[in-house]
Amino acid sequence: MSLYLNLNVDYNASQDDIKSAYKQLSLKYHPDKNPEGKDIFQEIDKSYKILRNENLRIIYDLGKLEQYLNIKDKILEQLNDNIINNILNLVNEKQVTSKYTLTEFEQDLRNKDLDKIIAILLKAYYCNDKVFKFNYINIGIGIILGSSLFWMWNKTKQLAPYVITGITLYYNWSYLRGLIKY
Repeated sequence: MSLYLNLNVDYNASQDDIKSAYKQLSLKYHPDKNPEGKDIFQEIDKSYKILRNENLRIIYDLGKLEQYLNIKDKILEQLNDNIINNILNLVNEKQVTSKYTLTEFEQDLRNKDLDKIIAILLKAYYCNDKVFKFNYINIGIGIILGSSLFWMWNKTKQLAPYVITGITLYYNWSYLRGLIKY
């Protein structure tokens, strides 16, 4: 069901309208006042938490909220200075979108304000922002390469002792076989 319908507001509702609708509905359905309204209140509360956040609202309006929320924590786990620097090195312009500077993008990356970044980039993508079209392939490649390299490095560190032991055993066995004539 639509988050807007849960709050009985229009798609174009202002933040004040959303807040007002939430207050009215929460008074009516809050479990303390209406024990049978618990499920309805939970839906109202969930809708309000998303729609009051301007960035999550943009992501929701563009139909990508569920996908975004499914990967958000994984991205935040891997977003470190090395990956951020890789991403920033791939952006060739001073602008990431026509209204979003590289400096703002860097600051948001370092603050891990992923909601804002994704909202801006999705909006730029769907609005056919020409500056973003030039940069988004590089940004995507930076995220993929940065994450992949980070994952590969961690796996290499975990497997290195076994690989070294295996190579050592192989060469020692080969050497010993050369000494022992059948």
